[in-house]
Amino acid sequence: MSSLMYLTKKVLLPLLLSVVVFTSASSQDVNLWGIPITPKLLAEQGKLDVSDPEGEFNPIGEWEQTWKLWLPGRGKPNQKSGYLKIHREPDANGTALNYKVCQVISENNSWLHSARASIMAVNDSWGSPIKWNKSTRFHTSPASGSVHLKELDSFIEGPEDSDLQHSSTHFITSYTLFDAVQRMSIENVTSLDFTLLDELDKVKKNHSIRFMENSSINFAGKDRNVKVFAETGEGMLPWKYYVDEKGRLLLAISGMRSYILDTGCESEYVEMFEHPDMAGQKKSAKNKKRRKKDVAARPNILFLSTDQQTWNTLSAYGNSFVRTPSLDRLANEGVSFRYSYTTNPVCSPARAAWLTGLTPAENGVISNGLGIVENINTVGDMLTDRGYETVFAGKLHVGIPKSYGEEIPGFSKVLCQGIGGKGTLGDQVVSSVCEGYLQNRDKSKPFFMSVNFLQPHDICNWISRFSKDPEKTPFFGLKIDDLPPLPDNFNSIIDEPEKMKVARREEWGEMEWRYYLWSYNRMIEEMDAEIGRVLRALEESGELDNTVIIFNSDHGEGNAHHQSVLKNFTYDESSRVPFIITYPKELQQGVMDEKHLISGLDVVSTICDFAGAEAPANAKGLSVRNIAAGKETPWRDFVVTEVNHDMGRMIRTKQYKLIAFRDDPHLLFFDMNNDPGETRNLALEEDYQELIEAHIILLEEWEANLVYAPNSPGLFKVRRD
Repeated sequence: MSSLMYLTKKVLLPLLLSVVVFTSASSQDVNLWGIPITPKLLAEQGKLDVSDPEGEFNPIGEWEQTWKLWLPGRGKPNQKSGYLKIHREPDANGTALNYKVCQVISENNSWLHSARASIMAVNDSWGSPIKWNKSTRFHTSPASGSVHLKELDSFIEGPEDSDLQHSSTHFITSYTLFDAVQRMSIENVTSLDFTLLDELDKVKKNHSIRFMENSSINFAGKDRNVKVFAETGEGMLPWKYYVDEKGRLLLAISGMRSYILDTGCESEYVEMFEHPDMAGQKKSAKNKKRRKKDVAARPNILFLSTDQQTWNTLSAYGNSFVRTPSLDRLANEGVSFRYSYTTNPVCSPARAAWLTGLTPAENGVISNGLGIVENINTVGDMLTDRGYETVFAGKLHVGIPKSYGEEIPGFSKVLCQGIGGKGTLGDQVVSSVCEGYLQNRDKSKPFFMSVNFLQPHDICNWISRFSKDPEKTPFFGLKIDDLPPLPDNFNSIIDEPEKMKVARREEWGEMEWRYYLWSYNRMIEEMDAEIGRVLRALEESGELDNTVIIFNSDHGEGNAHHQSVLKNFTYDESSRVPFIITYPKELQQGVMDEKHLISGLDVVSTICDFAGAEAPANAKGLSVRNIAAGKETPWRDFVVTEVNHDMGRMIRTKQYKLIAFRDDPHLLFFDMNNDPGETRNLALEEDYQELIEAHIILLEEWEANLVYAPNSPGLFKVRRD
């Protein structure tokens, strides 16, 4: 987000809203602050990122529903405004309807108003005559101990004529409006006139609900066909109701408040508001203490990923040609691992490892676009079993059995998903929906949220575009001295194995190469801004201190090393990626670990460790928790990276790297301490043959422990000709 956009959103807009004066209630789309409240606005603000209301629903039978309440003018956006819960039950004789209602409204997370009502609609399913038993409680802050209690028992009887043709005789309470509009939808009633009894028992006449149109809205991540009803009447702002094809009320919107159906908020509602009296407040306080203790033992977990980001593209790591304040913040508040490697320097295989903890050869995703083998549990499954709300947003690019559209097995919420479009636009959507979720989520249980950004992957499109005619490359006034320098190993071209495909741009001159590096850095900065938006939302939610944050990239980018671009090779520029973990209450801060070799396989094991969950069966990773805390812990001596449709392997020990391909005697062997640019192939030198053999043995022992997927070529053996 640019500084201007941030200033407008965070400073100027709230200031303008505070001085706008309401001038007319005639428009159904204007609220007291001058901003139309529409389904589109609610979706953009993340208010509709709720649980999917699946299953059958019978509006004329027995049902129970809970709506979240949003008051746009009260409190802060991330604070709860309240809930409305209604239970509807026809009596056994079919002569009456019984309703049990509880509504709570809060401001700044303090109870403002709590009402309970038992309502009976006698001889008339639309609401009259009514027998109403109600107790209403008004609360100041629960901590103050000040409670004003008002109780009312009354019997209100309306006219006996219940024929819909004479609907002006009907009484409806504000609490049974939702029942009325749902049944109007299912029974194809296009209009209803009535007298309203509001929440404070005031009689308001000349009310009507009218069918307006058939439309569609995006709700819980899906496009829904809805019927739209409008209500107007004496002493009330206009309302709009959005009812789905099953007769279920998804949204009710007025200028003062919006109700949003959320099947997932029931536990939070019960925990916070089932005991509105003082004894209940004390009990709730005890429950909250117990809950806080449990949450402390099981922190929230936020996994942030990028696409095609090589390991050293952070200004915190000394890169003076890029500005990454958000990633720098993570590096300064956590532990970075200098020697972190992807499981496979291609998108889908690396991402499948993040989900399963298995190597690509085991989970079946050995190249882009493939699916995980059946019956493999994911990290989402494991954390769901542990009581976490599991949330996914952004790029998946992995097939998971029994998944389709916006549903990912193991994840209870999918905020947005897909790889279409460009990162410049798509990443803004990802950060926006995550911001909405973090500000409005049900906090009754911890979350695991996987947030996956596309940038700087747009460099692929940039290379394609600017390779067609380099002479027409628009440098936008940049001079060569404004651009990053070429790497030291730019001119190092090694005789590589036949199957090690390294994309190069031989037609580029120095200006094009350096402009390519400059452009890549700008994409890094775009991504960093969106990560910052998510981190701000997490901080504003008050949950930053109890959230483990893990940052990783699926693979790197050639970045002009060996005159290479793109990925899918095992030089460090493509296979070495950033890995940061932060959790200040337990882990070290501002530390660069240069001792331990880290693998993308470690993501799942680390997440499960913090969640107190078992890792998926046969997971090959290790948890970095103890080493990030500075504790002495036994650790691996090497990591393995697969490449090129399971045809190649890289094994990296503390000092050396071996690269080998199936049925190819041509090996690459580098001394990474003395030759980090990988410019001298020691496999051609006699003095290193014993070391090479030792690495081959390590690799083949590792391979012997894998359980290969059906589409894998099977056991990897190094040819020793």
